[in-house]
Amino acid sequence: NSRYQHPDIQMLLNKASYLDPRFKSLTHLSSFQQSEVSDAILQELIELENDSDYGNESDAEREPNNESNDESNDECSTAEPRKKKAKNALLDMLGDSFIVQAAATCTSTHDDMIHAEVLRYKSETTIPLDQYPLEWWCAHSCVFPNISKLARKYLCIVATSVPSEQVFSTAGNIVSVKRASLLPENVNKLVFLHDNLPKVKFDYKRIH
Repeated sequence: NSRYQHPDIQMLLNKASYLDPRFKSLTHLSSFQQSEVSDAILQELIELENDSDYGNESDAEREPNNESNDESNDECSTAEPRKKKAKNALLDMLGDSFIVQAAATCTSTHDDMIHAEVLRYKSETTIPLDQYPLEWWCAHSCVFPNISKLARKYLCIVATSVPSEQVFSTAGNIVSVKRASLLPENVNKLVFLHDNLPKVKFDYKRIH
């Protein structure tokens, strides 16, 4: 189908297939394409985790406290100037480079953890086709905490337009020529009842 030929749409569908434990082996793709999807998932996981780390930072930490600044300014104006800290030769020589290296090591370690999680997920055996993937993720979200976030993002996408088209068909059957004066809120109620009463096995005989 031509609607699925766009590269972005194909990548989205491949990511969703990768995050579905029934099809995560991506046997319908070549080895190169499988690597592309895996790398895209890994990159998105790293970006998602970096964004969440920034989002967890409180506003109080990001924004200066004007009241405390005013108080500190008042104290500085009345108090004697503090003595300067003694210079540390080791800090002068290695301070900046050590801080940069430590930050890089922390980031590298975090990325390695995500990469290891992806490798563990790839090594998991695929589940049977009749097993519900969201139930699998519910049971394994603690084992794959980062990948489970992407699974919730992609597996919630409705893969077909049939349910929405069925609703329109139901509404068309309800609002006929002889029932064209129905109020919109009554139409909504009738459509809701038509779709949901069979799911609860409603006994229509109780109405009579």
